[in-house]
Amino acid sequence: MLCPLGPILQENPLTSGTPMTKQTLRYRVARGLAVVLLTLTASACILAVSEAETPPQIQVVQGAGQAGAVNQTLPTAIIFRAVRSNGRPVEARQITFIVGSGGGSVTPVASETGVDGEVTVVWTLGPALSTQTIIANSPGVGPVTVQAIGTTPELLRADVRVTP
Repeated sequence: MLCPLGPILQENPLTSGTPMTKQTLRYRVARGLAVVLLTLTASACILAVSEAETPPQIQVVQGAGQAGAVNQTLPTAIIFRAVRSNGRPVEARQITFIVGSGGGSVTPVASETGVDGEVTVVWTLGPALSTQTIIANSPGVGPVTVQAIGTTPELLRADVRVTP
């Protein structure tokens, strides 16, 4: 079968001299907006265009904005999700976690996302009676900051009533 793109490929220094019986080439088009996949076999010429791999975004799914007792673990774990621009989860994406302010610790300090694109961390607040932060980082992605308020156990249990 003749492929209309065959002459172009034969002139390409990447493909010249390579048998055209079965060959797969990837071309980046329009600054990474699409991937063109061309497969040539003895009986077919298949051209497929798909969305290019875009850097994922890291989102906070659960646990931001909590208040917790200083030097204690927050009641709800923090869940992060890595997603592509089309919303699909990114599996096996390495994310690292550090304490940004307030002291304390985050566990684990690094983890890979699961098939759902998610990773869960446990945050133990530091001694600061104020806003505390942890920061999630992943290669090629801007940092994502999560805040929590460190308070005293007494304030967390306070029963506030307003009377007219």
